Amino acid sequence: MGVSQGNVKVSNATLDLQLKEGQLINVSSNFSSGDISEIYYEDYPDWINQKFYCDHTSLSDLCAEIERTFNIKIKFSKPSLQEITVSGVIDASDLEAVLHTVSLLTQHEFKLEGDTWTII
Repeated sequence: MGVSQGNVKVSNATLDLQLKEGQLINVSSNFSSGDISEIYYEDYPDWINQKFYCDHTSLSDLCAEIERTFNIKIKFSKPSLQEITVSGVIDASDLEAVLHTVSLLTQHEFKLEGDTWTII
């Protein structure tokens, strides 16, 4: 979650944090103040601009965003693949282009099995 203007209070089951303009936090983090980082790109939020902005983003988090954007299901052939990190800007206007770019960045291919994409 990122804040492009103003302040936002975010919380999980045990902790509340205040994010200021230009800050973001990965909602799957531990929610400590050390998990807050700065937004380094002016086109945030990415969904408005049809882009995925990744800054040491776990492949698991990126794939969750791809699933939401394109209404698809992605699974991992090995659990360890979820921890690969990705950095860069990915054009999110076309699913095939997204999967191709992620494949290049991670050196792992996607395979379609039924209605589910698997990272191999």
